[in-house]
Amino acid sequence: MLYVAIMILIATVVAIVKKYDSRMVLLVAGVAMACLAGKPKMAFDAFVTWAAHKSMVPILCTVVGFTYVTAYTKCDVNFVNIMSKFVSRGKHFLIPSAVIIAYIASLALPSAAGATAAVGALVIPLLVAAGIHPIIAAASVFVGTWGDVFSPGSSHNILIAKLADVDVMTVIINHAPTALICLAVTIACMIGNAIITKRYSGYQSALGEELAEDLASDHSRTANPLKAIMPLIPLALILLSSKQVHIIPYISVPQAMIFGTILTLVVTRTNPGEGTKEFFKGMGNAYTNIISILIAAGVFAAGMNAIGLTQSLIDAMKNTQSIARIGATFGPFLVSLLSGSGIAGSMAFNTTITPHAADFGMSIMNVGSTAFITGGFGRSMSPLAAACIVAAGFAKTNPIEIVKVTAVPMVICTFLTMFLLLF
Repeated sequence: MLYVAIMILIATVVAIVKKYDSRMVLLVAGVAMACLAGKPKMAFDAFVTWAAHKSMVPILCTVVGFTYVTAYTKCDVNFVNIMSKFVSRGKHFLIPSAVIIAYIASLALPSAAGATAAVGALVIPLLVAAGIHPIIAAASVFVGTWGDVFSPGSSHNILIAKLADVDVMTVIINHAPTALICLAVTIACMIGNAIITKRYSGYQSALGEELAEDLASDHSRTANPLKAIMPLIPLALILLSSKQVHIIPYISVPQAMIFGTILTLVVTRTNPGEGTKEFFKGMGNAYTNIISILIAAGVFAAGMNAIGLTQSLIDAMKNTQSIARIGATFGPFLVSLLSGSGIAGSMAFNTTITPHAADFGMSIMNVGSTAFITGGFGRSMSPLAAACIVAAGFAKTNPIEIVKVTAVPMVICTFLTMFLLLF
């Protein structure tokens, strides 16, 4: 039975890599393993548990609902426009600025592809017009799209906090030093690549410096600072009310998102009826695109438990901790790299193996964060990632050329994360 389970596990990974819908694949695999073990009820119980999870569902639905409101009111555009002004402030800061802006945008926006589209439309032309090669310009944006490691609204951070029985800010603070070190390494590698390959300056662009100046002046003229800060309001409330800061009374993630939504509608003078519709449309989208993956991963985890595969993996990790470290690091990394998605691999690992981290002498937070972060690294060097394809479109280049630039920093950061969090 164990060998059959391993075959199902391998088939699951292959199916996800071949771009079959990850929810369908995880559900089928989970139910199949539970049925083979003679315990189909475990899979169906897991489905119901995750579908109506009392903390995960409200958090994720309100987070995406809020982002829909910021998009409807154009606050996200103003947010990116304000940040894009910093790209034109000095030639030597162009590449670091592009990476950092994409990093911050992916913290505030829920989708890596969405963050790339919002930032790339403004930043890539500016970098190219300043003489930086289009491939470097696109890679600088794409490589920064794992900034959601700092987001209290990230489904990964929320899940890890639930598993470790701590608040979300504790999870973020725990892996923040590692993430910041990796960000610095990423920027250094991007600058180094541009200099070594002689693509740091001198690129002749049809845009020209005059167009870059026009773009910058247009953005500064049209961007509304008050609207621009709206996407950050809930994040600020969560931070200020966290037990680490505790300047204001505790505010939960759903409360912060609802308050942010109300304030956004007031500041932008948006019709409250239309704004409410957008909020609930976002909540529905959250269930379709995020919570559905959690449900599928939960069923998959139940199937693995039922057939005994989870316990076998835990026993192996108990005997050899290096297996646990390698699995937590390179399992999600490789699935994300091969599939172009940073969600499925990390979620599957964190719902199956991470809850048992203590059994093989490791921290749930460290194992969970490693799987989360390295999954983002894998996506940030995948030519199949939607964010990479979007960046390539703005730069009029091939996704493979972008990945050739981002691969080195992402591989280095993957090893760094493993050593900093798991050793």
